[in-house]
Amino acid sequence: MTVESVKPAQPAAPQLPVPPLAGGGVPVLGHGWKLVRDPLGFLVRLRDHGDVVRLKLGPKTVYALTSPALTGAMALSTDFKIDGPLWESLEGLLGKEGVATANGPRHRRQRRTIQPAFRLDVIPEYGPIMEEEARALAERMGSGEPVDCTSESFRVAVRIAARCLLRGEFMDERAERLSVALATVFRGMYRRMVIPAGP
Repeated sequence: MTVESVKPAQPAAPQLPVPPLAGGGVPVLGHGWKLVRDPLGFLVRLRDHGDVVRLKLGPKTVYALTSPALTGAMALSTDFKIDGPLWESLEGLLGKEGVATANGPRHRRQRRTIQPAFRLDVIPEYGPIMEEEARALAERMGSGEPVDCTSESFRVAVRIAARCLLRGEFMDERAERLSVALATVFRGMYRRMVIPAGP
């Protein structure tokens, strides 16, 4: 007796081309050293290799999207999931519950929770806080002392977000502490992403 399948054979899935590997990686660190030395320059030069480029960060392979259209399509896709070894190595710092880090139903639930803070009728209430922070920044910049624009921009953005979204007593002092703490976390997070060590 012979048995034949009544289902037609499924055609093999086409093999997708492997994205090109960015140049300049070194043993052990991969491209991490370039990301530490000149992050913006390195990322800008990745565009020369195509829309998707492979990078080695330590022992891990990651993919960089260099096309705004592709990045937008991926971010808006309902199938998009934040995952992989790099992300797992950062869970200790970021957690998995926040709106920026959660996936699927948890992300949608978190997003719905914070949406009222971004309604069009609420946004004008943030104007005076933004103006106050901008004036304080202008005063610091007008002192004649050198100003680190990157850290000052980060500080102002965090203070505005904290004061607008996390309203409460003593928020000015708390916003400053939050700004300092987040700067520390992000520095460590960036280093850990670029040169991952451990599991």
